[in-house]
Amino acid sequence: MMPTLHIIDSHVHIWDPRVQRMPWLDAVPAVNRPIGIDELEREFASIPGVHLDGAIYVEVDETDPEQEDRLLYENDSPLIIGRTLRSRVSPYMRIPVLATAIREPLHSNEIQRARIQDPLFLAGLEVLADRQLPFEVVNREEDLPAVLGLLEKVPQETVILNHMGNVSHLTRRGRYALQGLSELPNLYVKISGDNPIDLETAKFVSDVFSPRRIMFASNFPMVNVTGSLESHLRRVRSVFGDDPLVFSQNALRAYGVRVPALPAVKPAQRPRRKEQSCY
Repeated sequence: MMPTLHIIDSHVHIWDPRVQRMPWLDAVPAVNRPIGIDELEREFASIPGVHLDGAIYVEVDETDPEQEDRLLYENDSPLIIGRTLRSRVSPYMRIPVLATAIREPLHSNEIQRARIQDPLFLAGLEVLADRQLPFEVVNREEDLPAVLGLLEKVPQETVILNHMGNVSHLTRRGRYALQGLSELPNLYVKISGDNPIDLETAKFVSDVFSPRRIMFASNFPMVNVTGSLESHLRRVRSVFGDDPLVFSQNALRAYGVRVPALPAVKPAQRPRRKEQSCY
């Protein structure tokens, strides 16, 4: 009998459009309905030889982030072991008490590259670094070089790059940016995005990133819009095998979380900088 592959899914969305307002969801009718963590659990349970140990919730670009915080507070599912919540990054940003990480969406057409180059954005990342709170970056593919330029200025921050930088096809520009990002000491990358993911990009990530800084992510339920979670998992395994670093341990380390009844995996300790005001 083959051993079970234990998975921490590092990128999961759940929502209820009956009470939450997410205008972007109107353009995706296939998933414009209430979706809970139990649905993710059932999907993994239907795949032979795997077990979902836990999941990291990622914010859903709701118009009312504080309502999203409340809904996550009220959701007591033991499968949700980490919560990436939304805030506009600055030295005086709102940091939800429940947050395991912070994300500010940078991938919509309304977000200009000037936001990435905003000095307040950089100052906010420095505050997150001081508080040892990871930042998740989700960007347009064409903005990846600008993201690299920003993150090079705050290498002490733990950064989690969503969806392989949204690189859908590996170009010279994308190759250069991913190579540069791989040289940042505290940057992790999620293997997710389009379904199917681009295998050339995934193999390049495998080549240039340390195995300790790559993590599996489903992007549920969006993964089912153009394919299935099972087919995405199969494609990721074709590149990374069943490496426990990729499928569970790196997510535990990056977010500083644990599976219930298992010991915590402590995040890497870095020298503390002088505390900055966040008022």
